[in-house]
Amino acid sequence: METNLHSKSSAELATPTLCRGCVFLSNPFPECYCMNMTSFNISRMLSYCTGDYKLCVIYCNNIEGKN
Repeated sequence: METNLHSKSSAELATPTLCRGCVFLSNPFPECYCMNMTSFNISRMLSYCTGDYKLCVIYCNNIEGKN
């Protein structure tokens, strides 16, 4: 059985897919998980900074301050 990974070309596999990350990822706050890389924060960084950032407490606190 062929998976989607095998059906993609090498150009498609080489293209970065990090396009839905947190809007603050390019300019993070000092308290952001990506700024404090510890073994405790790695899973949070992967979960929030690159994925479900709208569920992140740090994101929510800072986005409320912008509105």
